[in-house]
Amino acid sequence: MQPITRDRDHFDGAPGTDAAASELDVTGLLGTWVNCNVNSCGIVRADIAYITGRGHALALRPYGGTEGGLIPWGSAPAAVLSDDVSSLRAIGLTASFDQGFQRVLVVGYLNRGHLSFETATIFTDGSARAPYLTRHHFYRLPR
Repeated sequence: MQPITRDRDHFDGAPGTDAAASELDVTGLLGTWVNCNVNSCGIVRADIAYITGRGHALALRPYGGTEGGLIPWGSAPAAVLSDDVSSLRAIGLTASFDQGFQRVLVVGYLNRGHLSFETATIFTDGSARAPYLTRHHFYRLPR
């Protein structure tokens, strides 16, 4: 059986196209992003910024929301992703958070000017709560 592949995922070795050897353009991800759903119980805001002193490395700082205001999750380094092996433009990121009682993997990607976050949550506190997956859509605040 032949493996299923996409032609664009095969690096042709052309000079200047090796994304692994160059910095991805992350400017499309930078900024403060706000959940389009004002009633969300998940991530309601997220800041994506450079990590000071680490070149183009990014950090994700999400916030949950309650009636009392924002709840910071802390900051985590984000692995930046392009949409194929030769692209130099970042279109997504991943970061993980261990909050003691739960572990959350966050995958974000740009989609028509918005940022979508999918979160996979696994509880580690011995409770009977089921692991779950969510998707939220965000708009960027003006810079």
